[in-house]
Amino acid sequence: MSDLSWPSDTDSEGKPPGWRHWWDKAASSSSDDSPPPASEDEWDDDEEEDGMTTRRRTKRPRSRPRKRPRKRRRSSRGGARRRVWAALFLPVLVLADSFQPRATGCNRNCGGVDIPFPFGIEAGCFLPGFQIHCNDGGAPVLADNTRNLRVLNLTVMPRPEAWVMLPIAYQCYDTTDGAIKSDESFDGNIGISPVYRMSNTRNELVVLGCNTFAYTNSGPWGRSWSSFYTGCVGYCDHDGSAKDGACAGIGCCRVDIPPGLNDSSMTFESTASNSWSHKGMAFSPCDYAFIVAKNTYHFRVSDLKMDGSSVTKPLVLDWAIRDDDATSSGENMTCSGVANKPGYACVSHNSECHDSTNDLGYFCACKDGYKGNPYLVGDSGCQDINECEEKHRCCTCTVTKTGS
Repeated sequence: MSDLSWPSDTDSEGKPPGWRHWWDKAASSSSDDSPPPASEDEWDDDEEEDGMTTRRRTKRPRSRPRKRPRKRRRSSRGGARRRVWAALFLPVLVLADSFQPRATGCNRNCGGVDIPFPFGIEAGCFLPGFQIHCNDGGAPVLADNTRNLRVLNLTVMPRPEAWVMLPIAYQCYDTTDGAIKSDESFDGNIGISPVYRMSNTRNELVVLGCNTFAYTNSGPWGRSWSSFYTGCVGYCDHDGSAKDGACAGIGCCRVDIPPGLNDSSMTFESTASNSWSHKGMAFSPCDYAFIVAKNTYHFRVSDLKMDGSSVTKPLVLDWAIRDDDATSSGENMTCSGVANKPGYACVSHNSECHDSTNDLGYFCACKDGYKGNPYLVGDSGCQDINECEEKHRCCTCTVTKTGS
């Protein structure tokens, strides 16, 4: 029999040194060929000088031959215990690993623009749908779109936003007969990642032209193709009707957009034969339409003849964590539907979840009194701050339990 007695000295925890080795040794000594333990009366106790008791087997006469020992199954208690711990901790590990950027090799700046997580450039540095390309010229652009939208700014707190430059939609005409110039048009389709929506509170739709009706539509199937439409009409009675700085329907109109808009595709109603024709309108040879950040565009009469192919306008995108494979119920795209489930993105201990107000989805924020990135764990996550030292706290302040 293997010597499995405990050593006499112990470590700082009151356990014998090498006790894990002893345990492994004990487990390995139970093999299929090992005899079963003898009955209690077949063991003798010996007292040794160090005070520990060892047990040794003694042979005793039997009245009948010993039966062949049954094979003993190796104990599985250790394996079961390991499986229990794995079941408890594996979801936590998967949750953290699947939503944390790799420790090294993540470039967090491109062309002077900060790239905070969940955005990222290299593989393993961003959440699905949040990749940023840093092009050869050192300028960041949104990945997974058809027009390489240049990124101006990315924010996580206090608002989940992405400021980009959006190419405008335009359609030009031969003013002698009103025919559409197919090589001088762009419908505005940019094909952005589904994590983004056009901000309905920070943007507006602008239409330019002197006989122009343009609109955009989006959302799931509704009564007529889409669930919502929005647009406006620009009209000029004659050359000289439009005035710089005026955008109330004469050569320029603007209108708010609804939430849920995920593209900037435009439809122009003008044709050579309908009432929106540009025949004989050399002062307004094109139609233009674009979604633009509020208070950033000011109409000029010269814009009625601009080269639409080279013009971009600043746009604000709301972003949120969204599940592309979610069912129509949206269960996996709200705080109540994803909390404490694998893939939940609000991993900082001091973060909280908020439902998106611009279509289904959710985003994370630090709790009041904390600052940082709610999508990260550890020191990069939401950290306690002294609100009384914050410049924007002009009247009152509160101090958290761990704050100073």
